[in-house]
Amino acid sequence: MAFTDTAVERKSASRKDEDKGNQILEAAGSLFLSEGFSAVSMAQIAREAGVSKQTVYSHYGSKETLLSAAIEKKCADYEVSIRPEDYDRSVREFLREFIFHFNALVISDAGTGMHRLCIADSKAASLFWEAGPVPIHLRLVDYLNAQTARGTLKIDNPDFAADQLLQMTKSSVHMRGVLGLPSEDERATLTEYLESCLEVFMRAYGQDA
Repeated sequence: MAFTDTAVERKSASRKDEDKGNQILEAAGSLFLSEGFSAVSMAQIAREAGVSKQTVYSHYGSKETLLSAAIEKKCADYEVSIRPEDYDRSVREFLREFIFHFNALVISDAGTGMHRLCIADSKAASLFWEAGPVPIHLRLVDYLNAQTARGTLKIDNPDFAADQLLQMTKSSVHMRGVLGLPSEDERATLTEYLESCLEVFMRAYGQDA
């Protein structure tokens, strides 16, 4: 019984620790977007999260680590990922889901806000690039490589193909968001646009292309 109680206590403590970590990430992300990366201190993040500065450091170690972790979490929240079982799904079905999730991320307030932050701060831009776009691109390259090896796609240069798909998937809604311009008209046809992106990609690289 004592063992069981201890295990439950550890699980509860682990969950609380994870919740606190997410709380810090949310506070940091909000401050970075509103105040700018360089202007925000770890003490500010601690106050916003309602924890001690020591707790912030114990979870993330540095402001740079915090920004990278916040970006990685946001990508995970929008499910811009590739699971082992996705390799066995219909390529068209998986890529449709992937590009819709990716587009939802880049046109979100957090996505457009992060791009504006990067324009103003080169250090933040470098951290963002390594924590967000690079991993997403590499995961997609691995997927395209695997599908080419299986014969479900025909791609000579998966690196180029991944970049092509990601860049056209962003859509004009993303750029208008970064510039602070209205995008109601573009959003009205966004589903049609993304379906067209998928069709263009599959016609270029599908097994029956």
